Amino acid sequence: MKDYLKSIEILPNDKDNIEFWERENRKSHTSYETEILFYSCMMHGDTERLGACLENLLAEGIVAGKLSQDSLRQMKYWAVSCITIAARYAIQGGLPEMEAYNLSDSCIRRIDVMNDENEIMDYLIKKCFEITELIKSIRIRHSYPSSVRKCVSYIDKNLHSKITLAELSAECGLSKDYLSQLFKKITGLTVTEYVKKRRLTSAKMLLDRGTTLSEVAYGLGFCSESYFIACFKNEYGITPKEYVASKGKL
Repeated sequence: MKDYLKSIEILPNDKDNIEFWERENRKSHTSYETEILFYSCMMHGDTERLGACLENLLAEGIVAGKLSQDSLRQMKYWAVSCITIAARYAIQGGLPEMEAYNLSDSCIRRIDVMNDENEIMDYLIKKCFEITELIKSIRIRHSYPSSVRKCVSYIDKNLHSKITLAELSAECGLSKDYLSQLFKKITGLTVTEYVKKRRLTSAKMLLDRGTTLSEVAYGLGFCSESYFIACFKNEYGITPKEYVASKGKL
């Protein structure tokens, strides 16, 4: 794990006139303009620009205000504020409000139980990229033809139940054969493959929130817990239990 703490400086809080001290020492909070640039990369789903922006930010150094006398609590407070802002920008980028708020709450709960400042920073950075990737996928879906967008929307709303090609055909007003061909051409996946991928993506989010393996499997329409585990491992290379353990939740 990279030592990110070398790139973060905390302003003192024992000065009678902090603004005067900042001017005299030529140090102040990381600028609003810099923060806007960083979060705007997330809002537009631009992972490449986000990476470059983060690299510059770490190289120049991040300056944050003093939030607590305790260094661990200081990092937690700062990380929570970053995630909260990121969630709002994610909504502006197209992430549904419910999903954004739930994701934010889940991240904050995870940060709350961490006991290492560098681990918090590492987690924060990874989540920023995950959120950016989510927004990127949403923006791609928005460019789909209306019939495919209707299918995708229907799938997202019905992940918990069995989804058939006949239902999707009726939803968008196309024949099953034509819809099947169009969907594969636009998304690069068959309807069945797309549904499974969306269920597995949602499964990771539910596991992050502490939902049990059984609840995730049956709540997302998998025919059995063992089938869900097999699908998850095939997609991500690890079992759901190993995924949860890697997040420090076991």
